[in-house]
Parts: sequence; C-alpha cells; structure tokens
Amino acid sequence: EHFAGVAMHTFFVADSQFAVLKAQQIADAARAPDAPLLNMSYAWEALGSAALPVIEPLMTDANPQLAFAAARAAAFIGSYGAHEALLAMARDERNPLRTEAVLTLGRLENSPAVNAMLRQLLDVPEASVRIAAYEALVRNRDTRIISRAIGDKFMIDVIPSQGPALVYATRLGTPRIALFGPQAELNRSIMFTAADARFSISRSETAGLLTLFYRGAGLPKPVQVKSRPDLAEIIARL
Repeated sequence: EHFAGVAMHTFFVADSQFAVLKAQQIADAARAPDAPLLNMSYAWEALGSAALPVIEPLMTDANPQLAFAAARAAAFIGSYGAHEALLAMARDERNPLRTEAVLTLGRLENSPAVNAMLRQLLDVPEASVRIAAYEALVRNRDTRIISRAIGDKFMIDVIPSQGPALVYATRLGTPRIALFGPQAELNRSIMFTAADARFSISRSETAGLLTLFYRGAGLPKPVQVKSRPDLAEIIARL
C-alpha cells in the first residue's frame, strides 16, 4: 500500500529545483480546508530529500492534520527531526492523530533509534498507542519484549512498563497474548469456577501457590496442576 501510494504520486520530472518548487506549491495548497493531505504527503515523499526544507517547517503547524502529513512524508524521506516530531505527536494526549503517528514510527526502517522512541510509548495511558508501539517492537524483534512460545499454539509477551496494567490478545498473524505493566498476579485467596464447575482455580495447600483443576469430558481422570499466581504462568498453564 505504501509503495503504491508513493508510486501513484511520483512526478516525471526529478531534478531538485523542480522538487523545491512543487513541494512549495503543495504546501500552499495544503492549507485549503478540504485539502487531500494524505495524497499530498505521498507527493512530498516522492519528491525526496530536496523537498525537506519546505516540508520540515510544516511539522509544527497549528493544524495537526497538516503537521502529521508533513512529518509522515519527512520521516519516510529520512529526516530524524520528523521522527522526533512523530514521537511528540504520539505522546500528546490532545493530538487526534497520535495513534497514526506511532503507526508511522512503527513502519520506519528498523533501527535502535526508532525502537528507543517506540519503547517510550509503552508507558503512556492510552491503550491504542501502547499496543501499536508493542506490535512494532515485536516486528522489530526488540529485546524489551520478553517472548515465550507456548507449544505451537501462541506466544506470551511480557512488556515491562510503568503504565497501567493491560492484557492484549490477538489472533492476527501469530496468535499472541501480551501483558503490559509490572508483574501481574492473581489474587491468592481466589476461588474461581467455570464451565459448570468443571474448571476451577483455588488457593493451594502449599503456601504461595494456586491449584488449577479440570475434569473435562473425555479425560480418563481430572487434571490438577499447581502454579505460582504469576499471570503469565497461569496463562501458559491454561
């Protein structure tokens, strides 16, 4: 989609003088109320580095849509200042395009600098921003994400974070369950039942442990497992 967007907005003239002139024309037209800013962002990107002196000043424009369109184009051209601008947008709770900003950061070429920015977004309160940053870091195989395969069924990801605790599950691509925040535990005094009491979680006689019990149809005998109350371990055992 990205490649097609750039290809469809590439001009046949390629010299730097044309790029500067055309970038300025697009910038002037971008202030119109109904300006097609995504198309303009693709066109800026296609013009390349010669257009950056025109694009970069727009990254702090009062119009957040215009600022994002400029930062997006400049980031894909290779402007580090645009990376910083996208990070600021993603951290700004009042910015209506903060999720789009972190998604753009996640689509940039994998690098330690980009991953360091994405890690900062794991601590923000807004779930959509944290999840977008996490998914980008998973794709980039960042060491901040602690992953474990549960057989061939799914992955458990533990994400150290100072933000609110969050559990996120997805079946798109590789099935994953992600645990954000400080190490989460089940209440040790819990008594939980489900499936018409065929499954239960209860406090174990062994101090500090829980007992998982299941008597499912077709099993020759019930299954009983002891587990620490750590949420990741409980999910893995389930």
